[in-house]
Amino acid sequence: MSTKPRGPAYNKGILLEKIAADYLQTKGLVVLQHNFNCCFGEIDLICQHQNELVFVEVRYRKNTEYGTPEETITFAKQKKLLLTAQHYLIQNTWTTNSPCRLDVIAITVPENYSDFKEYICNIIDAKIPISQRTEGYHEKNKVG
Repeated sequence: MSTKPRGPAYNKGILLEKIAADYLQTKGLVVLQHNFNCCFGEIDLICQHQNELVFVEVRYRKNTEYGTPEETITFAKQKKLLLTAQHYLIQNTWTTNSPCRLDVIAITVPENYSDFKEYICNIIDAKIPISQRTEGYHEKNKVG
């Protein structure tokens, strides 16, 4: 089975996620995983920052004429990110007692991607207590 060739947007996304990962490492975060995928969606980067697990969404806009990158994270996207994070937490039992948060790297520089400085911590209150980590998750996955 052959795979479909990826286009320039995919390649730009990979580049921007690498730049974001490098930036986060300079801020003391350790990148644990790139592009975690499951049935709910994708999380660009999963990091550890001290005792916190950090789910990072990387957003890019060539310009802000139609809004900033962080404004593209709609309520529906937030819900998908939270469900994806819950899925990761359930799959990785070592995270049981880890507080977690969702951060955004917002990139709006059209040519020199390394010049961005917009890093937004905790865009969603994602400090999910262990008792609530599966709430809603199992409801969505019910069979029948």
